[in-house]
Amino acid sequence: MKRLLILVTGLDHSGTTILDMALGVSPQITGLGEALYMLGAGEKVTATRAFSGGDLASVECTCRQSAANCAFWSQGSALFRDYSIGKTFPALHDIAMARFPETRFVLDSSPSSWRYLDQLDEFDLRVIRLTRDVRSWSASYRKRRKAGTIRSYRRWMSRNKEITRVLNEKGLDVFRVGYEELALRPEDTLRRICDWLGVAFLPEMLQPKAHSGSHIVEGNVAGKSSVLSASIRYDGSWMAAPGHPFIEGLLMSLCKRQNNALVYSNKVIRRKA
Repeated sequence: MKRLLILVTGLDHSGTTILDMALGVSPQITGLGEALYMLGAGEKVTATRAFSGGDLASVECTCRQSAANCAFWSQGSALFRDYSIGKTFPALHDIAMARFPETRFVLDSSPSSWRYLDQLDEFDLRVIRLTRDVRSWSASYRKRRKAGTIRSYRRWMSRNKEITRVLNEKGLDVFRVGYEELALRPEDTLRRICDWLGVAFLPEMLQPKAHSGSHIVEGNVAGKSSVLSASIRYDGSWMAAPGHPFIEGLLMSLCKRQNNALVYSNKVIRRKA
């Protein structure tokens, strides 16, 4: 029987870490954060460098322990001395299943996990595709990369088309959900995801920081911030960011259908963009 694996995938900075932590509240799900990214990107990832060098004490896990004292990474980190996705990730999966006997699903929240599907043939995959509204994502991208408006919208459109193509070619079972749906209607959205996975929704999922059983050492900093992730809430700071309304309006008209299909398809937010 194939190992069960949930992938939370999409673009960077779209909320995969907070969804990992929320679903990790379920005793049936053990989240490992961006373990696939750590293996795929190698030494450019801080946690990977630390693990390959044996420096566990410098790496903090969301379980509030250093990797040296973490119930999962104290064992899993040893696999990073000589690692590859094909060899190491199944071993990490096995450690999680052994350490946490109630686990039914292991979860990886690497946004880039769609790039590694060819190396995951031995897993029975459940893919949650998490997408952030193009306007919000574009504002964040411009701030992080010092990019222009046109470039940021083009990036969102082209990369999401690529993800769609890859997932369709693989014929995978995919649940599409928007970051806005998760952050603005967290209970409704998490209930739908849990129903799809066949696990029970727990009210504690709405306060993932205090209750999550995920073990995340690489992921968005919001996952380790008690202020930002005490509860699931929407970051609307992008609305006050300087922009080019006329240009953005034209660009939005080009991707509105794609945006609505990826971000608002569950109808938990009644008024579409």
